[in-house]
Amino acid sequence: MYKFIFTFLLGFPLLAFGNANRFWTFLKGTTPNNALELGMWSYHLNYTHPFKDVNYKGDLIAFSYKSLYLGTFRNSFYNRSYFVGIRRNLWQRHDKSWLLQAGYGLGIVSGYKDGQSMVISKYSPIIPAAFGYFDVTYHHFGIELKTIIDVFSIGFKIDL
Repeated sequence: MYKFIFTFLLGFPLLAFGNANRFWTFLKGTTPNNALELGMWSYHLNYTHPFKDVNYKGDLIAFSYKSLYLGTFRNSFYNRSYFVGIRRNLWQRHDKSWLLQAGYGLGIVSGYKDGQSMVISKYSPIIPAAFGYFDVTYHHFGIELKTIIDVFSIGFKIDL
């Protein structure tokens, strides 16, 4: 089984993009616009969560400059979390006043403890994080949808 998974992961770039260079170029993406993000409301898909009272209002304040992404929010367990990482666009479309973008973010986040997020949070105050996003912007003001594992969120965005 492991051989199959390993072969698939190594072979996927060749199957989907014709060669590995095109795959890595796609994955590298492009630099997103500089932006300020304010507010975050989330929806948790995991109804069997061990913590019955999850936070749906994240009080997000985030800033992205070139590809650097940093900010703070209240996580699902009401703890103040801080993150730092990168953001990259994989797709974008312009139309006069409108801008649509989709991409991903990778980084590290603090604020989870005692296994609240991942098993690793039992042993480390800082854990890895990855998310996907899609945003719609009109004249520099927009909304952004994010997903990380079983949580979807929405918030406001201002392109700088």
